[in-house]
Amino acid sequence: MNSVVLVGRLTRDPDIRDTTTETAMTVLRLAVPRTRDDDEPVYVDVVCFGRLALSAGTFLAKGRLIGVTGRLGHREWTAPDGRRRSHHEVVAQSLEYLDGAPRVAERPALSH
Repeated sequence: MNSVVLVGRLTRDPDIRDTTTETAMTVLRLAVPRTRDDDEPVYVDVVCFGRLALSAGTFLAKGRLIGVTGRLGHREWTAPDGRRRSHHEVVAQSLEYLDGAPRVAERPALSH
């Protein structure tokens, strides 16, 4: 079974990226508390695709509290310096916005 459930706050605005397959992709950086008493969170990259990516890019912003359900993903590549690199991330299957949306004046502007 490969299932991940996280709750945390976005550390920055969503990063909306173009993909070669013409599928929308948005990357979120999530700060997840380790325990209630621990000050140092775990930082996790969350990747969204398709309509979920468009929704996250439109309605989320730095500081928002979200719940993520997804699966653990792993990528490997060769960096320009020739070294092998790898990265773990959560591939989101669903997002839940857990705090109130910012007022219309506070929402980030969409760029097309």
